[in-house]
Amino acid sequence: MAQLILAGAGTGKTTKIVEHIASLLKQGVNPKKILALTFTNEAAKNIASRVLEKTDQEVPVYTFHGFCSDQIEENFTIIEEYDLALLLLDLGWEPYDAKLYAQTITRAKDLGVTRKDYEDLLRTYDDVDEEHLERLRIELQTLYLKFENARTKNYRDEARPIKQLIKRANEKTRLQDFLLAWEKVEEEKAKKHYLDYGDLQLRLLENLKDFDFEHIIVDEFQDTNAIQFAILKRLCPHQNIVVVGDQNQSIYAFRGAKRDVIEEFKKEYSPQVFHLDRSWRSPNTVLRVAHDIIKHNYAQGECFEVLNAQGREGKPVRIVKLNDAKAEAVFVANHIESTNTPLNETLILYRSHAQAKEIISELKRRNIPFNTVSTKDLLLRDDIKKIIAYLQVIAKGEHHKQSWWVLLGDLNLEEEDLAILLKKNKKEDLEDFLRTLPLKNQEKQKELQSLLSRIDILREEKDLLKLIEQVIEFIGVGHHEESLINIKRFEDLARHFINIEHKGVKSFVSYLENLEKVGANLKEQKLESPGAVKLLTMHAAKGLEAQDVYLIGWNEGFPNLKSTREPFIPTSIHPFYKDCIDEKDLAKRKKEIRLEEERRLAYVAITRAKDSLIITCPGSTSRFIEDLNLQVEEVDIVVPTHTKQVKAVKHEMPYFSFSNLLTYKTCPKKFELQEIYRMQPAFYNESAARGSFFHGVIEKISKARLEGKHLSVDEAIEKQNQEQETQYTYEDIKAWYEVWKRRNTLEYLQQVEKPFLFDEDGIKFTGFIDRIDATPQGYTIIDYKTGKQKTTGEKLQWQLSLYAMSLIKNNKKIHRLIVDELNHEHPTSFILKDDGTAIDEIGRQYAFNIKQVFNRMKTLAKEIKKDQHFLPVEDDTPCRTCPFKLYCPKWAD
Repeated sequence: MAQLILAGAGTGKTTKIVEHIASLLKQGVNPKKILALTFTNEAAKNIASRVLEKTDQEVPVYTFHGFCSDQIEENFTIIEEYDLALLLLDLGWEPYDAKLYAQTITRAKDLGVTRKDYEDLLRTYDDVDEEHLERLRIELQTLYLKFENARTKNYRDEARPIKQLIKRANEKTRLQDFLLAWEKVEEEKAKKHYLDYGDLQLRLLENLKDFDFEHIIVDEFQDTNAIQFAILKRLCPHQNIVVVGDQNQSIYAFRGAKRDVIEEFKKEYSPQVFHLDRSWRSPNTVLRVAHDIIKHNYAQGECFEVLNAQGREGKPVRIVKLNDAKAEAVFVANHIESTNTPLNETLILYRSHAQAKEIISELKRRNIPFNTVSTKDLLLRDDIKKIIAYLQVIAKGEHHKQSWWVLLGDLNLEEEDLAILLKKNKKEDLEDFLRTLPLKNQEKQKELQSLLSRIDILREEKDLLKLIEQVIEFIGVGHHEESLINIKRFEDLARHFINIEHKGVKSFVSYLENLEKVGANLKEQKLESPGAVKLLTMHAAKGLEAQDVYLIGWNEGFPNLKSTREPFIPTSIHPFYKDCIDEKDLAKRKKEIRLEEERRLAYVAITRAKDSLIITCPGSTSRFIEDLNLQVEEVDIVVPTHTKQVKAVKHEMPYFSFSNLLTYKTCPKKFELQEIYRMQPAFYNESAARGSFFHGVIEKISKARLEGKHLSVDEAIEKQNQEQETQYTYEDIKAWYEVWKRRNTLEYLQQVEKPFLFDEDGIKFTGFIDRIDATPQGYTIIDYKTGKQKTTGEKLQWQLSLYAMSLIKNNKKIHRLIVDELNHEHPTSFILKDDGTAIDEIGRQYAFNIKQVFNRMKTLAKEIKKDQHFLPVEDDTPCRTCPFKLYCPKWAD
């Protein structure tokens, strides 16, 4: 008879699986008639080795993917999700869409959502004429012209139905685009004999032959997805199936795990249900805390309680509230140092990597050894960056100029020579200049010539793998074990590229650049130090245990119930949500699902503790603390101040613009790389390039108008294409142009692309104003924006304030400031008062004073002039989309 074994944390589920297999073998069952399935290679090896040790017989233990791969009788190459994104990029999709669609295809296959589901959904939009979408957008984006402002009831009433039509038309367009992407990428995969991991399972399900497994055992059954469960039902029409799982440890719904798989198993097989409710790991004090949180995921009385198998009560669980994350880090480090617990029996767990920043800094400061899973991209390691820089230079790839700076860093050039190079970096081909550059230091001259000669020799090698070997040998990386491991991973990536692309170094360099475009983080591998504290996210802690466990970051941010970026699976076809009756019901369901999963995450984290558990709450307490009948200790910690010495570097300061000031606020190091060294971004922004092209087109039309001439949009496009050596068409800019044409009469047009440069207190400010009108009330400054994100806050205020001050310096009276958002419902327009106050005249949302804003800009510019370090920003958030990570020391080893 089928069996369902619900195993609480630490109750010995692996032992139960091994004993069950051993029992079958003892009964004379042929080992080849037994199939054991799990989810990781490590778990499969563990079960197989323990069965062999116990019975002296080998039983096949597979991961689901490994089993599927073994059964498919055809030649194929397995590709990763990022390979899907790269295929879509090659097929013409933008990086953002390529990444989103690749994630969606992967998740949809795991959830059992098919292309037919999307096609059926698309048919519900048959009443929507997407060809009218452009007309509707133009109608909405010019509607404000009929009203005094965009906040009146009449405006909202008229805009509402147009917005609803646009929303449905956008949804239809997105569905059509995604379906086309899915179709094209599957065609491309078929041509190249590629399969992704979802294909492995679907292919096996579609072509499942008769198997004669008499007994099937599944480990971690709660993590099974829809397709895997369908495979199990086909493999096991009989009742000889045993599944072992723990619903309380189902924390991978975000990867496609089927939420109700245990209930579905009960319906399908009517199994005997057994509970493993005696833990050999955690004491009762810890287990009660875990139960008090997880029981809220169940109806009253349904959640069975796990207690210690030996009746061990254990130490009281401590809940400690501290002032902030720095105090939390000091408290945890103090406690670790005060105990006799071996460091390798100490585990620190957190909800997100950002929460680990302070404790990592504190452990480093005290020289307490620790291991943590790296979040760093393999391609951003110092040793790998250097290899890539050489390959860029050798291949003369798109960004070889920037890569030369990585190579030159090893020469430690004189400041005078660096200054010359910095100037040339802005204009000329750097390599050509280096070949004729007379350096001040003769030894450095020899080193430079040797480097150039070696580059010439390396360019003769056409075999990619041999070239990488020669580069590694030349630059002398890989002298310690961790470096060797990661260099091998890089070489494996090159082999993977050769396997799927069959091309050389220049294509490989482009491949690496495209990996960055689609956000493929190929995490580096860190070597674990013996006898060290272990730091992990709660998700990564599953299966681990330690004597002392610290759960940090249990403040109001945990549970995290905020919506996250999800794949493009509409709720009407998503198996978790498709039965929701309305938006309110959907919002409630999403919150319930998220809260349940966060409770399970807390349960997993808590039950890692073998002896001591301390939960720390920086600044505030988590709502989960309310579920516990425990006293919260408030501890006041004095946090010592530590200063880091950094070598000062002299720089020639650029002129200041609103954008580079904001860049400095975001990250001083980015400012230095972008504005002082003039490094080019590591990837090309097509949307920005198209927007820049459009600016050039309307500039030409406007200038012709000033000269009393007429220039058609087609003529302007042709001229701009000739200037930029591009091939844009009217269709590429049509949406912006049609809105611009209707919003702008050019009646009072006076200047276009007006440059300015002025000095204020010894600080030079510069910029370009898209357009200046001279109206009877005074001058109007207009800036055009084509971005999807609306310009707001500091960026809006700083730009308009600087532009206004440039005219005021020339005694011009300004009446109006406009940011014409051509992708949005209406421009942002301000009336400027005599005292410098700018008042929003369309949206009626807010006001600001240009003089006060400009003073803040001057203050920041003065700080920048004094900055001799340009340190990278501590917060990792801006780094996610930063195109300078390749050159940034923050991401160095």
